[in-house]
Amino acid sequence: ITGEMRHVDRRDLESTIVPHVESGFLLTDLTSIREDIESLQWVHGANVRREWPGTIRVHVTEQQPIARWGDAAYINHHGFIFEGELMPRYAELPVLWSDQHQPPMLIEHFKLFQMVLMPHGLAVAALNEDRLGQVSAELTDGTEVQFGDKDFVQRVRRFVALLESEGSANSIVRIDFRYERGAAVLRREQGFAVTTVTQEQGGR
Repeated sequence: ITGEMRHVDRRDLESTIVPHVESGFLLTDLTSIREDIESLQWVHGANVRREWPGTIRVHVTEQQPIARWGDAAYINHHGFIFEGELMPRYAELPVLWSDQHQPPMLIEHFKLFQMVLMPHGLAVAALNEDRLGQVSAELTDGTEVQFGDKDFVQRVRRFVALLESEGSANSIVRIDFRYERGAAVLRREQGFAVTTVTQEQGGR
């Protein structure tokens, strides 16, 4: 058994393989071994082959998570969802979730948005699609973005144009692109101004 394994227990692999090889070298069903191994958590793929005169070689490739899917799964580097124990080392991965029946679309949205954010030193912290198809995001700097339920690519382009005109997103708390041609922007200093007025009124 070979392969770089951080999550798959070698003992689980051995207990999966042993029943198959008891029938002998020539009668061992390599396809069944591969299928059983690939059914284990954190296994992305397995290559199984015979090596004469009497060795079965198994090479295991683990899943590589790029994001978390809700509270009970991950998304791998190919954009597929797989189940796996949530581990502290992956706590900082972005979190995606969709109430729709087509999560691959949200994953494509995530990959596109992440790609356009990178040159600006930003990344997606969370991306969510509700039961009405409304897509919203939170960036790693805390900025909230509402995209709505249509024209995602076009609204991402408008977001990039806004970033380029602003220089950064540091001054923005929330952006709402659920408008035909514009966006509603809440700036951080606006939030501070409202808080100041409230305090002054409360003291009078």
